[in-house]
Amino acid sequence: MGANINFEELLEQRNKSVDNILNNLTTWDGELDSGLEIIKINQEEIDKIDTLNLQLSRFPDAQNEEYIEKIKEIMDQQKKLQESIKEMRQSLLENMQQLSKKNKVIKNYISKNKNPLFIDKDVR
Repeated sequence: MGANINFEELLEQRNKSVDNILNNLTTWDGELDSGLEIIKINQEEIDKIDTLNLQLSRFPDAQNEEYIEKIKEIMDQQKKLQESIKEMRQSLLENMQQLSKKNKVIKNYISKNKNPLFIDKDVR
């Protein structure tokens, strides 16, 4: 009976962590900073799940169908998040390159080399 209660508690904790991960992924607002924060928070939850799975490994019924489906959904959502972050990163890199090119063009048009200019007043 004691092992059964422990088993149920472990499953409940693992399900809570899985639900937290899914909730974090589905409530992402599309911003880069919040996406990185979600990845950080979710990594902590994944570490908890790993620890719980080690404890649950002695129970044959630990990997139920609901858990597997949620993990698949997490993987899909995580891929979407990572792809979005990669696209944002690429866009930022392109914008930085354009800004660099713009600065080079400006430097070519504006001469910063101002040598002294002497005018000889005695010239006729």
